[in-house]
Amino acid sequence: MKTIWLGAMLLLAVSLFCPVASGQSVKVWIDSLDRPMRKQVVDLGPSSTNFPGSQQLRVTLSCFFYPGFTVKELYEQRNKAMTSEAVVPVIKGATVDCAQSHAPGEISLGEPDWEGEYFVGAKGNLLFFEWADGNNGGRPFSLLDATSGKQVYADSAYDPVFWDRKPDPSPFNRLRVISSPDGAITLRYLHVEVYECDLHLPTERSSCWEKIKVQAGLGNRQIPVCTVYERIHAHDGSAVAYPVEVSLRPHPTRKIIGGPVRCWPPD
Repeated sequence: MKTIWLGAMLLLAVSLFCPVASGQSVKVWIDSLDRPMRKQVVDLGPSSTNFPGSQQLRVTLSCFFYPGFTVKELYEQRNKAMTSEAVVPVIKGATVDCAQSHAPGEISLGEPDWEGEYFVGAKGNLLFFEWADGNNGGRPFSLLDATSGKQVYADSAYDPVFWDRKPDPSPFNRLRVISSPDGAITLRYLHVEVYECDLHLPTERSSCWEKIKVQAGLGNRQIPVCTVYERIHAHDGSAVAYPVEVSLRPHPTRKIIGGPVRCWPPD
């Protein structure tokens, strides 16, 4: 089992670019996150999931120290990690030890609904989490507010790490986090959606694309050439990724922008 706490002070961090992820997380794929002041990993001993006589699987506590808060991530190794999250508000000037003990006022962040999510990093007072596994060619992610512990936004973004071929160069191969001088944060990425019609079958391709354009609001975009159908014999639906920009203030608003449109068979 893996648990995350957050010790949040009154001051919140906005620092230099450097993505950060726990040692158990998958490859970091989100650009422009804040740099923690330091990271500490504590080995808490063998996991209870070890076979008798084995100590190979370990329990570790990773702590990410930011100017305004500390994220504590407890991870117990097993075939698939399970996660839960919590927020621990503390008074200004208090220190947070990298220890398993819980601080007073701890707030749960959705246990047990967060199975499979990992802490990726922070931007200002936003905490980024990602799924260890993808879904239909995208990687689901979540943003939480570091002060309240509430979810701010969640979606699934295209991640080329799932493909066994080198992707075409594009700024949309990674989720980009853009901050303005006033602290507003904008996201840009390829949003992944699955549609019931088939963009690969010649008999359905044109009519399917017309339906998708209407449902997604893609206007007069040209029909994309779908990939990864070489070994697919049964056709059932289409996964489509298209470029979006999300403004998080005053509430999340997503709009379609210029950029590549891609499609492939769903999982």
